[in-house]
Amino acid sequence: MTAENILVFGLIEGNSIVHGDYVVYDPQSPNNPSYFHQGGSTANHLAVVLNQWEAQQLTGLYDIDAIGQHLLDKGAEVVVIKQGASGASIFEKDKKSLRVAAYRTETVWPIGAGDIFSSVFAHYWIEEKTSARQAAKKASIATAFYCQTQTLPIPKNPAFWNELDLHTLPFLGHKRRNVYLAGPFFTMAERWLINESLSALRQTGNTVFSPLHDVGHGVANVVVPLDIEALDNCDAVFAIVDGLDSGTLFELGYAIAKGKPVVAFVQNETPDNLKMLEGTGCIISDDFSTAIYRLNWLT
Repeated sequence: MTAENILVFGLIEGNSIVHGDYVVYDPQSPNNPSYFHQGGSTANHLAVVLNQWEAQQLTGLYDIDAIGQHLLDKGAEVVVIKQGASGASIFEKDKKSLRVAAYRTETVWPIGAGDIFSSVFAHYWIEEKTSARQAAKKASIATAFYCQTQTLPIPKNPAFWNELDLHTLPFLGHKRRNVYLAGPFFTMAERWLINESLSALRQTGNTVFSPLHDVGHGVANVVVPLDIEALDNCDAVFAIVDGLDSGTLFELGYAIAKGKPVVAFVQNETPDNLKMLEGTGCIISDDFSTAIYRLNWLT
């Protein structure tokens, strides 16, 4: 494909070959991302937009600044690395890196959010010829609107942009936390959810202590002291509450007594069963993605 302006996404089973003047490239592959020029594509002005996990998988690097410089060296004019609740880092040749904040929402609908960010960024950077920072800021606001409402199209009313702009996070960088992952792991379904939670918490930049993975099954006088020590040392607790497992509820009570913030993911319990959690300031969410983000948005 040859065109003046192009927004191109990576494909699962191949690479699109494009030739354009202004091109925004989003690899869109968590497991096997490829470089823009890998299949023979060309661009006079190239912006690469990808999330932190994709960037790490693509480059084999883990430091954000090193990743940004590496992708600039690979031919990008602009690199935007999305970092979830932390906002995004922007890199341009011969310029200092910049940060754009994320925007807090009550709920987080993640499916399609990456498409919204890349599309809005492409519109402002290519069509409106705004700076990369301004385009990324507009993209961040639009993504927050979509995650909150699951609604398209994105409004064009300037008042919409101004209103959401007032709710920017008070920090540009998500604090890397030591998270205690509480939840039952006696059935296959429970262990699957623990594994998913562990992966999501780590991918958003946290270190995680998981009793299942770090201690395992064992007798009380062996496992309990290790779990208590981890609770004492953690910054926050992410808890899976469905089933009202006695061990999990004890861990939550202990954490609350120690003044640790608690985010509880729960879908199948009545308000009466959650009364103590609600009354002691726990953040309760019945949506998994929202729960992960709410933990990362703790101040």
